[in-house]
Amino acid sequence: MNKRLITLAAGVAVALGCGMAVVTSEQRDWNFIQSVGGLAVGEPQKLADGNYRLPINCDVSGLKQVTIKPTLINSALAVRETGCAVRGQTIQLWVKTCVLDAKHNSPAAIRCSTAAATAAW
Repeated sequence: MNKRLITLAAGVAVALGCGMAVVTSEQRDWNFIQSVGGLAVGEPQKLADGNYRLPINCDVSGLKQVTIKPTLINSALAVRETGCAVRGQTIQLWVKTCVLDAKHNSPAAIRCSTAAATAAW
């Protein structure tokens, strides 16, 4: 095989590997959340600036029951981001996952048990 072609193929593989967490980051739907054990919402906490923080508990590994028995196990997923949007009387929560990597590799990375969303409502 041509040396230039091998170098190009290696460069593409490295570029794809470096972007893997971004490429594989995915906002999850309610069916996914239910399949990994559910999501529990805690008591809203009022912050000093007048906003509120809404604690949520979710474990995307599927190894822990939060509100329902898990039906799916994901040994290679971590929580990348959590957040919310407030629209009138509705609070929309989201959980984005990514493949475990150097930044998202601890046991805490599979859970979103800290306060997830801050918003004024």
